[in-house]
Amino acid sequence: MTTAPDAPLSHRGTAAGPQQERVPVVAVIPARGGSKGIPHKNIAPLAGKPLLAYSVEVARAARLVDRVVVSTDDPEIAAVATRYGAEVPFLRPAGISGDTALVSDALNYTLERLYPRPGDRHIALLLYPTSPFRTPGLLDHLLGKILEGFSSVITVRKILAGRDPLLALGPHGSLQALRPARTGDAVPGAVFYRPYGLLSIQRNYGRFKPFVHVIQDQISFLDIDEPADLRLAEEIIRRGLFQFFPGAGPCSH
Repeated sequence: MTTAPDAPLSHRGTAAGPQQERVPVVAVIPARGGSKGIPHKNIAPLAGKPLLAYSVEVARAARLVDRVVVSTDDPEIAAVATRYGAEVPFLRPAGISGDTALVSDALNYTLERLYPRPGDRHIALLLYPTSPFRTPGLLDHLLGKILEGFSSVITVRKILAGRDPLLALGPHGSLQALRPARTGDAVPGAVFYRPYGLLSIQRNYGRFKPFVHVIQDQISFLDIDEPADLRLAEEIIRRGLFQFFPGAGPCSH
């Protein structure tokens, strides 16, 4: 197999050769203080511990993750993060922490602070704290794709679409077409995909070569946004329907 000149450096040494330079892997968890549906949502209690703790603990247990950093503007969230073993080396500025702030701005700010020197290679794993249902095995599996030579990883979910139109609720209760009805160019039950933010990974070097991971586990789709989501997550955990740290055997993907 031919190795491209920009192939990523091995994260671990191997028995077959000398230890190569390591490219650091940092898990960044954005957790601002403001939230509407659930007050202080990112540290809302879930089955005996703060919601944020689930992402921190899984990231810390992943074999390929070197650092776990929480990006927040809120001292209370920072205290919870450090209690569960994450780093909070600085607080995020208010200008990139409001309701209209973009996660990409928070991520870029954090990475620029962590790796200020031009040319510093790194691999960034983005974990939303509102998606608690992941495993360390999943993180390692997808970080392994970067080490194989892919430049980024996104997660997607399947959606079904046939010939029926797609509609959105418009002003004054009206329905507006997002996609008109199709007459012959779509097969009923055809499968499409849309991005789903269970996690994403990016490296800051090399050629663009993305990898797409299709989420199979239905529980992993749960994103905590409203109190009903929190109650559902609590029930899933109470019934033991998801194993965060599975023993021997395949991990939950």
